[in-house]
Amino acid sequence: MPDLKYISRSIIVNNTDFGKGQPVGNTGLNSTALEGLTYCVDWFQGTFDTKYLENIKSLIKTLFGDYSFTPRSFGIRFFCESSLHPSGVIVASGRRLVGGDVDKTLSYLELSATVLRTISDESLHRLFSYLLSETNFKPTRIDLTIDDFDRKLNIRTIKRQADKSNYLGFRGTSRFIESGRKGCDGLSISFGNRGSNGSGKRVVIYDKGIESNKVIDSIRIEVSFYQKYSIESFNDLANSSYQDWGFIIKSWISGSIDFVNKSVNSKNTKRCKRFKWWDRIVGDSVKLKPISVYEVSSVKKIKNWFSSQIAPSLAILVQSLTKDESGEFWDFFYSLINDGYSRFTDKHRFIVQNHL
Repeated sequence: MPDLKYISRSIIVNNTDFGKGQPVGNTGLNSTALEGLTYCVDWFQGTFDTKYLENIKSLIKTLFGDYSFTPRSFGIRFFCESSLHPSGVIVASGRRLVGGDVDKTLSYLELSATVLRTISDESLHRLFSYLLSETNFKPTRIDLTIDDFDRKLNIRTIKRQADKSNYLGFRGTSRFIESGRKGCDGLSISFGNRGSNGSGKRVVIYDKGIESNKVIDSIRIEVSFYQKYSIESFNDLANSSYQDWGFIIKSWISGSIDFVNKSVNSKNTKRCKRFKWWDRIVGDSVKLKPISVYEVSSVKKIKNWFSSQIAPSLAILVQSLTKDESGEFWDFFYSLINDGYSRFTDKHRFIVQNHL
């Protein structure tokens, strides 16, 4: 866990004394809100042992109001049965399996952005802590956001730098969307791919004011973690004080994407200088990065993965780059190896040193 000494104050904000169009109770507004920025948990979902279903329902009633869950006529997320609390919290059970079987040992919980705007950080932390310590909860998605209410972030500026590849954390996955004439209906730029079968993490920067009809009048930075990627960030929030969530959230966001000027040190990205407009958002954060979904465990497994996934592409390069006998392929191949050495981590060194 990073040193959280940077957090110097915690303030209570409402519609009259801070910002414009900020809903009271929006998660993040009750903790750290500095320089027109707020940090929020905007969505989370996951699974837990069904034996804890009634306990979780009881806690939801305590936090959101003592009202009954209403059964719905349809399921959700591959679960057969679902029910809805008046606050919008969804629980489900009976996961459908291949062949028509149903796994009744696993249940599901979902709190959307609309739900999370009605709960304080303190109450949400209580829920997180309980889920982590008492129910074997496994998050499958969590969204963390920063809202820039001063609107100093400019999406077109971000696009220009993305077009020059002046960012770290993703490789060539930026996508810019302009809706309406000259973006009058919204602008957004995204990095990474959506969903559990995508890249495992995704960052979107967009005009939340247009998207929410001025209910939240900000430029929003939103990182979504899926499946294994969501576990660490959820655990960090559950295991820390909710007053420190602002620092933790921007640390996860800066660890997911960082906008830097590569024009001077393109081969040594650690020395690239961060843009001032981005440093204002995440400047005092500590980069936190989720563990890769693909876990390297042995040389044998790497060889098998290389043979099945890389061999056809390698054969194409050999045929294409050796036609003129210029040796271009081998230049490329050895530069690739050297690049691999430069990106070695402790995990890779451990495999080599222990002859795994």
